[in-house]
Amino acid sequence: MIDSGPRLRAATRLSAAALANYLKSTGWAVRPSLVEGVSIFSKRPFGTNEPVHVLLPELPAIEEDHHRIADALRTIEAVEGRPIWTIVDQIAGNPSSRIVSGHFNSREAEPTLTDIEAERKFEAPGDINARSRAGGVSIELTVNGTSHKLTLDPRSSLLDVLRELLALTGTKKGCDHGQCGACTVHLDGRGLLSCLTPAVQGDGRQVTTIEGLSPPGAGLHPMQQAFIDHDALQCGYCTPGQIMAAVSCVTEGHATSPEQIREYMSGNICRCGAYAGIVAAIHDAAPKIRGA
Repeated sequence: MIDSGPRLRAATRLSAAALANYLKSTGWAVRPSLVEGVSIFSKRPFGTNEPVHVLLPELPAIEEDHHRIADALRTIEAVEGRPIWTIVDQIAGNPSSRIVSGHFNSREAEPTLTDIEAERKFEAPGDINARSRAGGVSIELTVNGTSHKLTLDPRSSLLDVLRELLALTGTKKGCDHGQCGACTVHLDGRGLLSCLTPAVQGDGRQVTTIEGLSPPGAGLHPMQQAFIDHDALQCGYCTPGQIMAAVSCVTEGHATSPEQIREYMSGNICRCGAYAGIVAAIHDAAPKIRGA
């Protein structure tokens, strides 16, 4: 996901070093990086089992890195639940921060012609392959048992790679901020939000999407059948993410009571309100999955 708008305008004025200092001071952990020249920070959002990652260039902000910083701001905003300008104001008020140019206000002004032209200057092609021309990272991603050797822009999310490169569109893009759960997939058997997961983190690991939940010719997975039996869907848009999260709920040991199921599944939103059916489906499928 290439970010734009207010986050991109903030990124053009903010150094990667200042943002890295902010992450270190607010509980984000530094992780080993597979990408030269890129630092990885991670934090586990409240109520989830998998950490969310932020990628930052290690060199001071330059034009080609503005989108990386904007993407980082988008992820931080989603994890911390704070508006972007409150984060930027906090960084700007820190004496150790280095502002490249400009002045930060608590409220964003209307974009000027200069702002618009600046954003056009930093726009990237929509094709994810085109974004991989410079600084591409080679990875081997195993999805639903099939190995794929890919060269990716290190900013690419796992969600975008699954949908745009591998045409696995069962994984849905809902909020793209890690707040709705529609993009849930399994990485090495554990559920995570693919919209907030850099695709490079899947290098050498096993990814399972809704398309690969049940082996070919084996019929429906018990959780899929239970969702049908209990009418645990209406429009169906959130259903792939709901099912993937529901399987994780069982396999990770959080399906022993309706209260525990509701707590675990609280990060997956169903705008149609099929929550009662979802809880009933998980309760029904749990013993079948455990006995498989």
